[in-house]
Amino acid sequence: MQKQKVHIAILSLSLTFFGSGLLLSQKQNPFDNPAPSKSKSSRVQHSSKKLQQENAKEVLNKLGIAFTTEAFFEEVKKGNIQNVRLFITAGMNPDVRDSSHPLNPTALMHAAARDYVEIGSFLLKVGADKNARRLIDGGYSYCEEGPNEEGETKKWGNTVLMVAAGSGRPKMTSLLISAGADVHAVCRERRDANALDDAMQFIISPHDDKEEMTRERRRDAFETIRLLLKAGADPNRPQGYDRYIPFTSLLT
Repeated sequence: MQKQKVHIAILSLSLTFFGSGLLLSQKQNPFDNPAPSKSKSSRVQHSSKKLQQENAKEVLNKLGIAFTTEAFFEEVKKGNIQNVRLFITAGMNPDVRDSSHPLNPTALMHAAARDYVEIGSFLLKVGADKNARRLIDGGYSYCEEGPNEEGETKKWGNTVLMVAAGSGRPKMTSLLISAGADVHAVCRERRDANALDDAMQFIISPHDDKEEMTRERRRDAFETIRLLLKAGADPNRPQGYDRYIPFTSLLT
């Protein structure tokens, strides 16, 4: 009887261990499929980005659009946000310069001059420089001299905000201010003129886009000035186009 109890106890113990073994085998061993290493994750992300770039280039090709800076700027100037997105996804640098223009503007500058808010917003989201300056060639007036990324001394012109303000574009002005563009940046070679001065200059003498100064455009120009004043631009500073300062004081 005692021997029988021992056999039963051994059998019970064996079943317990056997059952535990089954449970362990059914559970996922954390060491069987370890988490991917950072280097592997990075490789996967790089591969995915490369695939996205290739797909975007293929779509552009099917549309008959070459993947070149010239074609990129054409789409920006047309206001074609879908194709601009394709170019950026395909690997186009959002701060690439338009070398066909003597002022070498960026895509964000083209958007600022035309009040293309959707394109401007997208370019800012993908890292476009909100305080970029024109890069001046030839005998055009410039703001200051300074080094570029390669350490070469270059002539720099108006900022993106100056371009928007000087074109009387309130929507782009508002977008750039919200993004943190410097409202106090000046053009030293133009008596330290800033975006506020350029906005006033536009009211008195429209330029670049050759648009007629309609009532709507004049209203946009004054709205641009109000936005700059609200953002902290000083209407009483003696620099810049000081003959226009009395106009700004009426808007405060």
